Amino acid sequence: MRALRTTLFAAALVLAATAMAQQDQQPGRRQPGQTVPGQREQQAQRSYEATKAFAVVNTEMQNARVSAKMLQQLSSDQRSYDRQHGEWFVKNIRESLNQAQSYLNKVRPLATSEDERRQFSEASTAIRNALQMLQPMQQQLNDPQQVNQAASRLEQQIEQGFEPLRQMASSMNSQIEIG
Repeated sequence: MRALRTTLFAAALVLAATAMAQQDQQPGRRQPGQTVPGQREQQAQRSYEATKAFAVVNTEMQNARVSAKMLQQLSSDQRSYDRQHGEWFVKNIRESLNQAQSYLNKVRPLATSEDERRQFSEASTAIRNALQMLQPMQQQLNDPQQVNQAASRLEQQIEQGFEPLRQMASSMNSQIEIG
């Protein structure tokens, strides 16, 4: 009787193990940690698209930051500063920030997590705030001291946009070093 129970128990174990193995091999069934077919390709495509957009956003943000810094340095000496150069730098900063915002908007659909959406919002707000700072600066271009102070604040505002970009680019596996 004991031998029969042991044999039946062993047979049940073999049947259960066989059923489990067949179930694990069924199409659509995943092992823990296993990716869905095509998921890896989708993640790679997301990374490629993010990398292209971040390359432009980073370039334009750096261009705006350097232009703000140059405007600040130029306006620190009244003998070096003139309105024509001030206008050129403000125009360049505006164009760069608009281009950065345009390419950042291409990243929006790729932001899938709550953190990525928050980082997108922070970066976008930093760019928008920097653009808003240009209007008063445009009106102060005859006063080098005012331009100097405004350009310094603008450079800091632009700098604030780099950290959320860094975090978002890292999260999206972008190959671009931000900042």
